[in-house]
Amino acid sequence: MKRLIITFLALAALFAATAPTYASRPVRKAQIGCVTMAGEFFNRDGYRLRPVDRAGAPVNLAPYRHKLLRLEGWLHPGDRYTLAAPPRVLGPCPNGR
Repeated sequence: MKRLIITFLALAALFAATAPTYASRPVRKAQIGCVTMAGEFFNRDGYRLRPVDRAGAPVNLAPYRHKLLRLEGWLHPGDRYTLAAPPRVLGPCPNGR
């Protein structure tokens, strides 16, 4: 009986080691933030995101300088953000960035 329990525990540990990790998967998330003079997007929490299109090419946000944007897409590890739709302008940046 003791051998059966040890075998079960070994199988459980093996299963846990091969289970998929969900922390590294992209998460669907909307982001609201401002574009700086340098063309970088910072969300309301102060994190810089690097938007890319579905092909993986960087999105040029320079035309949206000093604008408050809403982005729809998928957040990946490393703060890379894949856009699902074009950015939507909500108005000027409230903090004057």
